[in-house]
Amino acid sequence: MRDMSSSKTASLGSVTGRDDFIIGEALATALIALERLPETRQPTRNMADMKMLLNSLYAPPEVSLHLTTARWRFIPSARPFGARDV
Repeated sequence: MRDMSSSKTASLGSVTGRDDFIIGEALATALIALERLPETRQPTRNMADMKMLLNSLYAPPEVSLHLTTARWRFIPSARPFGARDV
């Protein structure tokens, strides 16, 4: 595995201007997708690490927002009353 601190991109700062948001979105979406797999196919250790990473990078309200948004994508009926598509 390469040391990220010595990579070219690490010195550039943000790549998209919203890297933190995209990383949170990706982690939450992956978690919700993996939770929908049959239990025998779920990579539980990876999922636990993904949850730990998500919770260490973001405050609880941000984690909740990312997970809620991901659930809406996979389970449209989970949308709260009055919520709109994003």
